[in-house]
Amino acid sequence: MFMLCGLFTGIWSTRIPALADGVNASHDVLGQLLLCMGLGAIASFSFASLLSDTFGAAKASLWLMIGYFVFFLALPIVGNVWQMAVVFAIFGVFHGMVDVCMNAWAAEVEKHMKRSVMSSFHAMFSLGAGLGAASAFLAVNVGLSLFQHFLIGAGLALVLLLPFSFIGWDSEKSTASRGPLFVFPRGTLLLVGLFSMSSAIGEGAMGDWSAIFLREAKGASEAQAALGFTAFNIMMVVVRLLGQFIVARFGAVLVARGSGTVAVLAGILLITAQDITLAIFAFGLMGIAYALIVPLAFTRAGQQPGISTGRAIAGVATLAYGGLLMGPPVIGFVAEVFSLETAFMMIVGLGAVTIGLAGTLKAPK
Repeated sequence: MFMLCGLFTGIWSTRIPALADGVNASHDVLGQLLLCMGLGAIASFSFASLLSDTFGAAKASLWLMIGYFVFFLALPIVGNVWQMAVVFAIFGVFHGMVDVCMNAWAAEVEKHMKRSVMSSFHAMFSLGAGLGAASAFLAVNVGLSLFQHFLIGAGLALVLLLPFSFIGWDSEKSTASRGPLFVFPRGTLLLVGLFSMSSAIGEGAMGDWSAIFLREAKGASEAQAALGFTAFNIMMVVVRLLGQFIVARFGAVLVARGSGTVAVLAGILLITAQDITLAIFAFGLMGIAYALIVPLAFTRAGQQPGISTGRAIAGVATLAYGGLLMGPPVIGFVAEVFSLETAFMMIVGLGAVTIGLAGTLKAPK
């Protein structure tokens, strides 16, 4: 499930320049389109927790992924900005619900195994995103249309990966969702959410703006521009696969502070790099920086006593994926007023915030 979601993300994220060109969208308009997706996702989180608690995270993840695929295919065939705004919003709804449910499922597995493995699941997402980004490089070079790329790439992924979801997992069900549909995280969960949000904004910028940044700020070709997100996800995969050993050795708090430090240094390098290769290397460093932050936040949310896993994950996801999906529109607005380099300076500041909030990851007593 994580790899499949990652593949979809890698494909559409690296083709954003072509999607924007198809409807003649400026930076500002593209920012508004991405805002529609972000709002759709944020609006879906609490409903996703309801589905997860009522039907079980495993079953909810499976059926939501099919809807996700349908609206994924609609992205390359819209004819104007207004149509794209509607499709982006609905696509965002499915994107958000899949994220919450599959992370709730992963938290159940982590509890069952009694050890930290969340980063391994997220490694599969990053592997999928890297493969999706690499497919964009191939699609451009062989001359596939946007729709052909989306259909062939995502269709093959769905056929090959979705059957693995039928493993007979008996998900937890909870009656906690019979309360208010939306409960904003409070106390420690709020701080954990803000911690993940400070990183997620930058992570979202990597996915939605890396290709445009390399093409416009560094002079890369369309094919070269896809390599930034590819490098980012390759390093995400490597670090996330090693994540359980890194966290076991150094502890969640120290790992989080180190991640924030790398994010600051990588952001400075990305902005000042005069060479395309060096800029792509900086995107790789960003992958190292962001690899473990969101998995650590979801693990901490799943440990919170007195609240169902689905509710806890949805609460943190409201801020984490809110940042992931709302960050790119903000980047677009700042880029339109100032420049892409100025917009990417926000990443440096957010890295410092990540360092400051790392202490919220201490496990509850």
